[in-house]
Amino acid sequence: MKKLFTLFTLFTAFTMFQVQNKVSAQTLGCKSNLTAFSRTFEYLSSGTEVTDIESDCASKTGIPLGFNFKFGPCGSQSTHNTVQVSSNGWINLGAAVSGCQPVAGSGVAPQTIFPGLWPFYGQSAQVSGAYGGVATYSTDVLSSGNKVFTMEWKNWRITANSSTSGVGYYVISFQVKLYEGSNLIEYCYKIESTSSGSGPVNLYLVGMGKQKPSSYTSPYPATPCPGYDYFMMNNPISTPTINRGGSWGAAQAGLPNDNQVLQFYQACCGKPAAGVISQPDSVCACQPFVAKLSGATPNPFTTYGVHYQWQTASSSSGPWSDITGGTATSQYFAGICASADTFVRVIVTCDSSGLSDTTPVKHITLITQPYNCYCYSAASIDDNLSGVNIGNVKIINKGNDTLLNNGSGTPGYLNKQFFHSYTLNTGVRPIPALNRDSVYKYSVMGITRDTFAFAGSGVATYIDWNKDGVYNTSTELANFNIISGTSAQFISSISVPSWAMKDTLGMRVVMKKGAATASDVPPCGAYTEGETEDYLVVVQDPICPGPLYAGKAYITDTSMCDGYTTTVWDTAHARSMSQMHWEWEYSLDNTNWANVTPSSRMKDTITPVVRQNTYYRLRIVCEATRDTIYSNKLFIKRKEPYKCYCHSIANGTGGADSSDIGTFKIGTYTFNTGGAHVRNPEAIRLRTDRTDLTPMDLWADTKYDIAVYHTLVTPTHGDARISVFIDYNHNLIYDVPAELVWTATSTYANFYPHDTIRIPAAVIPNVATGLRVVLNNNMGGSNPNDFGCDEFTSGEIEDYLVILHRRTTGIADVTNVDNLQIYPNPNNGQFTVSFNAPNAIADVSVSVTSITGQQIMLEQYQSIGSSFNHSYDLSGKVAGGVYFITLTTDGQKSVQKLIIK
Repeated sequence: MKKLFTLFTLFTAFTMFQVQNKVSAQTLGCKSNLTAFSRTFEYLSSGTEVTDIESDCASKTGIPLGFNFKFGPCGSQSTHNTVQVSSNGWINLGAAVSGCQPVAGSGVAPQTIFPGLWPFYGQSAQVSGAYGGVATYSTDVLSSGNKVFTMEWKNWRITANSSTSGVGYYVISFQVKLYEGSNLIEYCYKIESTSSGSGPVNLYLVGMGKQKPSSYTSPYPATPCPGYDYFMMNNPISTPTINRGGSWGAAQAGLPNDNQVLQFYQACCGKPAAGVISQPDSVCACQPFVAKLSGATPNPFTTYGVHYQWQTASSSSGPWSDITGGTATSQYFAGICASADTFVRVIVTCDSSGLSDTTPVKHITLITQPYNCYCYSAASIDDNLSGVNIGNVKIINKGNDTLLNNGSGTPGYLNKQFFHSYTLNTGVRPIPALNRDSVYKYSVMGITRDTFAFAGSGVATYIDWNKDGVYNTSTELANFNIISGTSAQFISSISVPSWAMKDTLGMRVVMKKGAATASDVPPCGAYTEGETEDYLVVVQDPICPGPLYAGKAYITDTSMCDGYTTTVWDTAHARSMSQMHWEWEYSLDNTNWANVTPSSRMKDTITPVVRQNTYYRLRIVCEATRDTIYSNKLFIKRKEPYKCYCHSIANGTGGADSSDIGTFKIGTYTFNTGGAHVRNPEAIRLRTDRTDLTPMDLWADTKYDIAVYHTLVTPTHGDARISVFIDYNHNLIYDVPAELVWTATSTYANFYPHDTIRIPAAVIPNVATGLRVVLNNNMGGSNPNDFGCDEFTSGEIEDYLVILHRRTTGIADVTNVDNLQIYPNPNNGQFTVSFNAPNAIADVSVSVTSITGQQIMLEQYQSIGSSFNHSYDLSGKVAGGVYFITLTTDGQKSVQKLIIK
């Protein structure tokens, strides 16, 4: 591959050239140097044409260099930013001169072109562009950030004399290259052709003049510094020598060697330029990186005399520590593993003068975003020695909108722009709107220094679809193609999977020279030639097109006690689109609707707390088109008070709920949720409300079998306490201990405990009252097993209704009295009992007991006749609460509830 050699590539290759191609190198005074070597001549592929000198004996002034170039004796170098160029093969950096030929008395003699450069100065020979020659200049930027100016005389004809006929001629192309910073000068030659004539006597001069001599008489001053510094090469040019001290050197009668380069430079003198640290701005923690110095006085040769000292510090003010071995314009860092940022600077010193310059402090920050810090990937060869590079990356959607168009892919061949081993493009705006389950047009244009032929290179593109910080070679290889031959571009596609994470994701494009398959281009590691580029992409859902399907909503309960939560869900509605959202709404009157809470937005399931009768529905909105659709309505009713006892539930904190009531049995009633004792996936309920079922009928003063089957999610048993409460007195409170009717413990040997219980005679009959079963893995005290109320971690609450009956209960069972009354009721402890009897009553007793069965009062009467009316006063004797009053008339009983305030 042909390469555009730049200043820094010359630095790398120069030692080899000295060994293999160096002809002669002599040190001038003030450390001026000349070296001759071979290098393939590279024509300018673009630039500005100078038509003014494409003739004979013409010149053009004001040609811009594009930078400041220093030239002259050491210690008094002058600065130039424009030059004068001539058709006769010279460049003048000083005041403009007229004429072109070095004819004594009428032309321009070399002694007048100071400071001047003479790559091919015709003496008695005619050097002209009048025979199809093209003059062009160009200023290009090197990878170091410095510039190089090239003046090219292409297809220039050389003859012995313009008036001589029948003689042969030569056609030659030559260039002058001026390098910013180093002030290095190169003359480059290319022999194009020779005529078949007798051959001319071609006399020309090659050299330069740094400072005009004080006299044109011989001998010229021999000391080159601080006086003039003037030298030329003797014949043949293949063995150039430097002439000072009065000798012009022999005129050249031959041609320079084909592809020969003459390189001139002065060693550093005066104060150097430190430039700036151009990269990086930020790095990933503990990842290797290279810091680069831009615009500094370069040190291309051991004789140039420039020294670089890299330093680091933890703050911009220091203290500073030297980096061992930090002597180049590029410094390798193994990585910054500290949690804080780092600061870097470089001190550039000119050895001969001892003067130094220091760069501004470079603040290198640590990258914290995980999608910016993937594994290391880069070409190992130095930037501008690489022959292939990524020029342009483009992504286009179905609507032909360009989502990414980064870089320049032109010119594809003979490209002299920057060639990089790695480029971090994550600072570029992330590539927007890559929709899930969509296909995008994708193209990569390569650039090469080769002439109209692209060396086969594989290009692999990886996207971290699942955002795990790793490029998976099988699932996250988004594209692979090859650029080769005369095609510098491939056009393909990228498909975004439906499972891609909706977020900002990393995208890596790797071009590797010589790769033929995707396996040849892994996402991580170093390779020889090519480039790695990192980007960010934003993956989202497609934009909604209009009205969306709202799905069907469901609710776990249609009635619920105050303070408990219900579950409402809708999972079948439209989703996976952007610019749309859904949210839950509620209404108390089925007319006016409001959002449940801000947290219900984009939730398929909500668990509202029931406080009153409420309607729910799901609202789904396409923001792009402003369309709104609603799901079906749901209604939950707040239960009647007699179905709602104190709040109690297993809250399953941290997902710790692991056991449940599998079966509850009392008398002939059995409630079974099924499943095994352990490894039961159904054992995750927190509370089961069965109060909407038909109440169970139980009889007072009767024994019943009772049992609870314990089930667990876990593979091993865990003991649990089991308690059963019945609200005998129907005061909507589980009064302990009278209404704690049964307790048991589930063990690994007995996880289906059972027993018998007796319903007491003193109950409020014929009304639905509560029955609660508590299973709790907390084996300690002070929990719902003791009181029937409270929250706990693991277990379950089950609520039921029962109707308690008496064999002889209530006024309907008393047949020998009429109009039984207890009044007032409720009362303050003073009340009256009265009734009438169709037949005379012989024996009457009136007793009052507490809900625990303690007798408070007993009054007995005989031969009362056909009516009864007696008042009682318990005020001050008993506390307020619920009591039972039992009236016995000739053996028939009636039990009524007495409430004392």
